Amino acid sequence: MNKYILLIFCWIAYYIFHSLFATDFLKNRLRFLKKYYRLLYNIISVLGILALLLYTATIPPEWLFSSNSVTKFFGLMPTTYGILIIKKSFKSYSMKDFLGAAHLKSNYKEESFVSNGILKHIRHPLYLGTLLIICGFFIFSPSISNLIIMLVSISYIFIGIYFEEKKLVNMYGKQYQDYKKEVPMILPKSIKIFS
Repeated sequence: MNKYILLIFCWIAYYIFHSLFATDFLKNRLRFLKKYYRLLYNIISVLGILALLLYTATIPPEWLFSSNSVTKFFGLMPTTYGILIIKKSFKSYSMKDFLGAAHLKSNYKEESFVSNGILKHIRHPLYLGTLLIICGFFIFSPSISNLIIMLVSISYIFIGIYFEEKKLVNMYGKQYQDYKKEVPMILPKSIKIFS
């Protein structure tokens, strides 16, 4: 099998499993893991990404265009902004809840709807940060493998947003629908996102 077809297949399979394990359907089927579900989900997700990146690193790079100091600079800029956006995002989210550590407590309660900080300017800052990192990395290192990762990841992120928003509307109802009308999905209206 062509190495690039296998790479595409592996990334698509990873994203399908990642989404499948985020569904309430599967969470309900695996109720016996309830306390540990989020933690296990994150561990498996990180190990999966590391395995994919390791496999990608074994593919000899075929360059689409030559990389130089200019392309490296323009690659590092979005990557840096992506990291800053993700860092800023975690000021609005509970890191313990996100990682699954909060779920281990016997008195754990689901987080209430949050729309402060960066979430006042953009509904999905973690996805925006991820997009910037992935696109920046491709510009920095323009190989066919990195182009595949970028295209599959961009497709997945927008599909993921669609399903996540349906889930958030089910969880928070009118509160989230009103929030959707006021706050852009992924591109902020202004640079206040960094203030």
